[in-house]
Amino acid sequence: MECGIGFAPAKSIAKIIKIMTPLFANDPLRIKTLSCCSHCKAKIMLESLSIDS
Repeated sequence: MECGIGFAPAKSIAKIIKIMTPLFANDPLRIKTLSCCSHCKAKIMLESLSIDS
């Protein structure tokens, strides 16, 4: 979590991370966003776009 705001139970987040990690294996940034709230997820993804450009 980036900001510390809880958005889902930790157990649910862990389950989603476990399911999605193999699908996102080549993209550690997307794996990181799985444990972020919607605001932090958007911020991280936008920052990555500016870095890649």
